[in-house]
Amino acid sequence: MRTKALIIVIVAIAGIGGAWILFHRQSSVDGFDRTQNVLPDETRKVLDTGERFVLFSLNPTHPALRRESDPSPNETFHDYAVLGKTEIHDQKERAELLRALYNGIANSDGMVASCFNPRHGISATLAGETVDLVICFECLSIETHAKNGKGVLTTRSPQPTFNRALERAHLPIAKEK
Repeated sequence: MRTKALIIVIVAIAGIGGAWILFHRQSSVDGFDRTQNVLPDETRKVLDTGERFVLFSLNPTHPALRRESDPSPNETFHDYAVLGKTEIHDQKERAELLRALYNGIANSDGMVASCFNPRHGISATLAGETVDLVICFECLSIETHAKNGKGVLTTRSPQPTFNRALERAHLPIAKEK
């Protein structure tokens, strides 16, 4: 019984400590500079004008944390299991998604969580060049996989727009814990 109580106390302390460091704000003193938190022009060009634009719904479970008993995913996107995907052909819908994304990036204040549980992704291709974004609105960060790619921070504000697009395509969306 004492061992169980000790474990509970340790877990509680770890949880409090984890919650304390989970979110932090990177002020300009800490090095966060909004002018540097941008997608490169080449990346935006592919996203804005690419002949192919695919929106993904992802399982946020990190590949290293998948149980051996879990079935192997049929498809992955930068190691994350794909729950579904839809190619966006409507230019108005693409513009709405990108406007929300760009606003989320522009409005980031440097807050970021120390997790990475992506539930969304984008892949765009223009003239043989591909840009992939793995997006975690939970931790407010985006991994960029592109020739001139770099990670950027975002806000949660684009998430409803992305979820609506996935819902219109009748795709599942992984729930946040």
